Amino acid sequence: LLYILNKVKSRYGFDRGLRASLKNMRRIEIKIPINDEGNFDIKTQKEIANRYSVIKELRKKIEKYKQQIEDVKINLDDILTNYKEIEVTKLFNLSRGRVISRKYINKHPGEYPVYSSNTLNDGLLGKIDSYDYDCESLTWTTDGIYAGTVFYRNGKFSITNVCGILQLKNEIRNVSIEYLGNILDFRDIAKGSDNKKVMMQQIINSGKKVKIPVKENGEFDLEIQKNINQKYKWIESVKKEINNKLNDIMNVDIDYEV
Repeated sequence: LLYILNKVKSRYGFDRGLRASLKNMRRIEIKIPINDEGNFDIKTQKEIANRYSVIKELRKKIEKYKQQIEDVKINLDDILTNYKEIEVTKLFNLSRGRVISRKYINKHPGEYPVYSSNTLNDGLLGKIDSYDYDCESLTWTTDGIYAGTVFYRNGKFSITNVCGILQLKNEIRNVSIEYLGNILDFRDIAKGSDNKKVMMQQIINSGKKVKIPVKENGEFDLEIQKNINQKYKWIESVKKEINNKLNDIMNVDIDYEV
């Protein structure tokens, strides 16, 4: 019964809009296997339940594997010989976005992306007919389980009030924003439990630093940064391929009607 009820809830469309109230639950119908005599077939039910348990455990393991894959990073200490450690606030100007509701997005459809604290689909909330930024920059999620996740942006876009933006200071030269996006992560300074926070002041107070490769004369080495970017792109392509295969396994279900 547990398995069947979990399976049919999507058919009935239960979500925040359609509550699983007593009234709505009363109209649910489920199929139960019967034997040749027309009685409930407990043996078949148990077989299906056992298969469900196996798949449930497999999905838990897959979620764990996916997180392990997501956490794979290049160890810069194995690559960099000459580098400078620079505080993030010396490289970037920090600011927050503005309130952009789903209602606003629906009323102003367009081609320009709006990013929020969502980490799925690169944080895309929707698209509107205007934009607040037209630049190469980084954004970070300020709220949620994955608060502090950093994304690389390039082009015309807007961000909501639960998203922050890091814009490279004008005087900084020979630094790849894409490189900084690959190595920068604020999740380790997030505060809270379920709804974590990474606000601007937290970043400032943390004194967070990044390692940037330098030449023998002390100037930032842009070529090494670009080479590291290519390594990250290769890793991300491998991650994506593995995740797609894991998602295929996650979507395996039991045909309980057979």
